[in-house]
Amino acid sequence: MDGYNDIDLYMYGSTICAYLSILCHERIGTEVTMYTCEDIIVSHNDENELQMLKTGLREFLCRKVPDNDVVFFPVCKNSHCYVIVVLTKLYTVLYLDSLGLVKRKDLSFVMKIFKLYANFNDQEFDENRYSYYAPGVYRQTNGYNCGAYACMFGEAIILGDNSSYTIPINGNLEEYRIHIKDKILEYMHKNSTLPNEYDFDKLKFKKFLFKCTINIQESVSKEIPFRGDAMTYLGQIASTYWQSVECSVCEKKNTSDNSHNITKQWVYCKNGNHWLHWSCVGINATKELPIDSYTFPRCEDEQFSE
Repeated sequence: MDGYNDIDLYMYGSTICAYLSILCHERIGTEVTMYTCEDIIVSHNDENELQMLKTGLREFLCRKVPDNDVVFFPVCKNSHCYVIVVLTKLYTVLYLDSLGLVKRKDLSFVMKIFKLYANFNDQEFDENRYSYYAPGVYRQTNGYNCGAYACMFGEAIILGDNSSYTIPINGNLEEYRIHIKDKILEYMHKNSTLPNEYDFDKLKFKKFLFKCTINIQESVSKEIPFRGDAMTYLGQIASTYWQSVECSVCEKKNTSDNSHNITKQWVYCKNGNHWLHWSCVGINATKELPIDSYTFPRCEDEQFSE
């Protein structure tokens, strides 16, 4: 392989998927579970939607994908790469594109697979519980580094490491591409453990009706539920994310117990710059929640404001 050191790596959906999958695999055992879906789910223009939905749902079922806290969807369409990230416990979807574009059709497609998974398991699913963000991440300055940026955005979430953020500033994206290539080649020689597979009703899958409509009513916000830059926000979604997030109400009452944070529903108060459990502020699943504009009624109180 030494003879290939100077050969550039072609960055496309499968390459991004491989790199992010490796990083996720290296984080096994941490509090936050992460999974990278096969790029076929949203990237193949030559396949019809029904076939892609079948492929996606099969992967969801045999890997129990929605059970993970963070799910990555690498996308490569029309020679452009980006990544969609679903934070399942925070009902948040991130559209991370180095060109700053947003294709709502892809967001709808991702949500369709989650909804079909719930329907298959006879569970309720409401896409309107999710908030959709397209934060102002780093922008590419040429026509060929989109794949490297997609890897960088995913890596920021997985590792929470600031070292990758300095790449655009230092102008050493080529070195980063070589790093990605070397990482993938290194794992080609390892007998790494494959993700767990789970049985599901194959007969039910064969007869299952893949009829699904998604209506994303909420606009895709350029803002993020965080007072800071987009890359810092991405870096906070890492292995220590759920332990570091504390409910302000619980904290002030000295009743904070974050051991079950990943099973709770959260809302972010922009005015007070803090996270809150739905149960602590009287929000229930049947009440409409304006996530983008939520303000904790007592956040102005010195007792709760930060």
